[in-house]
Formats: sequence, structure tokens, C-alpha cells
Amino acid sequence: MIVIFSGSSGSGKNTVINELLALNKDYSLMPTYTTRNPRDGEKQGSPYYFVTRDEFLKMVQEEKFYEFEEVHGNLYGTPKKEIADIKANNKICLKDIDVKGAMVLKELLKDKLKVVTIFFVVEKQELKNRLIGRGEKDLAKRLERFDLELTYKDKYQHIINNVDLGETVKWCVGIIEKERQQ
Repeated sequence: MIVIFSGSSGSGKNTVINELLALNKDYSLMPTYTTRNPRDGEKQGSPYYFVTRDEFLKMVQEEKFYEFEEVHGNLYGTPKKEIADIKANNKICLKDIDVKGAMVLKELLKDKLKVVTIFFVVEKQELKNRLIGRGEKDLAKRLERFDLELTYKDKYQHIINNVDLGETVKWCVGIIEKERQQ
């Protein structure tokens, strides 16, 4: 099973994913390949594999991705190898992905494995405060996608207003465990 988390930049996707990974060893992270630079605290393979644009485009030519998107001027892609590993090992993988990539991935995987989608909503001012708090250098670029991303929320199975980290994590655990039983 793959659990897809989407929402605006700063909505808490990776923070929640990290909490879930710490709580349950049955969960694993599905890293994404990206051409963006690492933020403080990020390392290779967690939550991203950082590659050059040329390396990424070579991987596209070699058809190594299920999907890829350009977001905020950087490329992001979901590697096929990771999906094969989920299915082979009956894993529960958690994935942070943008709204467009999520819809493509959901469609591509619907007959291959169970896909659960969760969208995080955060008020725009709170989102701005979070982005400033993490030292975001291009605030305007991050905020300009906010309205676009909200138009996708109704395409997700679960929508969570991510105001309180502890409550959001509890909701996510409940969703994942319920989906696992079905």
C-alpha cells in the first residue's frame, strides 16, 4: 500500500511523515528524486534523492520514473524501482508528492497496489508563517501555488486540516490502519 500526502509547501507533509515513521516500523518512506537543493536536515535518500538536472533528465529518457513533474522550477519524480519493492514486500510506504503528480501516480498505480490519498489543508496565513519559520527563501513562489493546490483537495480520499501535529498524526494513523484492514 502507498499513502500519498499532498498539500501546499509548508502544510506539514514531511513533518507528519517523519512522525509516522518514528511511531511505526511497518511504515517506510518512498523517496522522491529531485533537482532542488537539500534543506537543512535533509540528507540523500531521506526524504529525497538529490540529483542534477542532467542526471534527472537522463533518468526520464531511461524511463525510470512512473511520473515526474516540475514544481517551483525543480523536477520531482517517483522511481519505478521503489513501487516494485512495495508490492514485492507488502510494504506500507508514505510519499510526499505534489497534487498533479499525485493524480498521475494514483491513476498509474490503481491496478497495481492500494493507493490511499491524504490532503493537508492549512490556512494561508499559517502556511506563510510556517514557510518563514523554516527559512524559505522564495516565499512568493511557494505561496503562488496555494490556490491551485486547493482546487485538487476534493480529488483526495481524506482531507485533514493540519493545525495540530499530534492530532494530525493520530488521524493519519487511524486512516492508514483502517485502509490496511480493508
